[in-house]
Amino acid sequence: MKRTIKFFFALNAFFLLLISCSKDDNHVKNDHFSQDEETLKIIEKWGFAKETIEDHKDYYLVDGDIVFYKNEKYLYPEQSNTKQRRHPNSVTISNVRVFINPGMDANWRNASVQAINRWNAVNSKLKLTVTTSFGNSHIQIMYDSHDPSVNLGSSTFGRGTFPTGNGLPGTKIWVNPDFDSPRFCGRAINQNMRIANVQHEIGHNVGITHTNQSFGSLIPGTPTTDAQSVMNGGRACTINNFSSGDITAIKYLFPVPLTGFTPLYRYWLPGKDHFYTTNFSELGNGGNGWVYEGIQCRISATRISGTVPLYRYYNGSIVDHFYTANFSELGNGGNGWKYEGIAGYIYPNAGSGRIPLYRYYNGGISDHFYTTNFSELGNGGNGWKYEGIAGYVLPR
Repeated sequence: MKRTIKFFFALNAFFLLLISCSKDDNHVKNDHFSQDEETLKIIEKWGFAKETIEDHKDYYLVDGDIVFYKNEKYLYPEQSNTKQRRHPNSVTISNVRVFINPGMDANWRNASVQAINRWNAVNSKLKLTVTTSFGNSHIQIMYDSHDPSVNLGSSTFGRGTFPTGNGLPGTKIWVNPDFDSPRFCGRAINQNMRIANVQHEIGHNVGITHTNQSFGSLIPGTPTTDAQSVMNGGRACTINNFSSGDITAIKYLFPVPLTGFTPLYRYWLPGKDHFYTTNFSELGNGGNGWVYEGIQCRISATRISGTVPLYRYYNGSIVDHFYTANFSELGNGGNGWKYEGIAGYIYPNAGSGRIPLYRYYNGGISDHFYTTNFSELGNGGNGWKYEGIAGYVLPR
């Protein structure tokens, strides 16, 4: 009945594997699902306006840079929140080399460098460096005219490519020097528009989808709506530098290792209990019925300024581990509860780089559950009661 595993696979099924600024390599082939009308209906359900949908015979081009193939199956959205979202394929390397094609004019070359500088200005472990070697680069920025297979057209400012699943970023970014700005923006292209466009496409290459469309996995800690996000699709005329939500998303995906903060490991005893510990040797990779579910988040191993203890308890009669930052809830134990000490230290309040640790309880199986991913249980249901935020932690 592994509830969290069910949510995990439901969320993976929810990913819309499509193309943002390029033809996605991850679309789902389905020979029994080819009606154009159904695909069009799904596109509209995802929140795209009809006037942004162009029919290109074998596919629909949406917002100028997203492709839906007509002979492929796409899933209906489960929710429509506007929020920073990630592609299912992650970038695991920290140092990314970028080649800027010298065949572009000085404006676009300089814009590419400035976009890279904006990414590097975010305090994350992701660092972009410019290389003059095409063959030694991870990402190549070029005009669409440099590749005969690509033709962006006047309605498309640029394209990036999502990661392909090997831990590396998407390899190509194409920019369109012939973008018809007066037609679509009402004014000529300025340098900030060029910079923001490359900045946006780099986001796709490292695994961030469009903020203003509901596909991809929600990134914890980002705002419910974010009109200022540089990752908003179809906003080539108005996007600017990173919003605070963008920065939170980048820090979540590429967190800087912090001295004194340690992983909080999560385990599940199916149908009975969730267990969390900073001591990996307690259960290791699982065993004796326990399933290791990975790193939930990071907490401080020692008390540092601004943190409070996270107290740990266990009730053997109902097989339930319980964690709280409020010592008065159970004190030194009692009524079957045994006090097991301090699990670590967390923040009692929100702050830069911190994300909520949500708390739930299921009376049917007497289990307390903690997660930084609100989408796992949301406001509760199926026996689970949402009990609020236990405290604030750092992303895993």
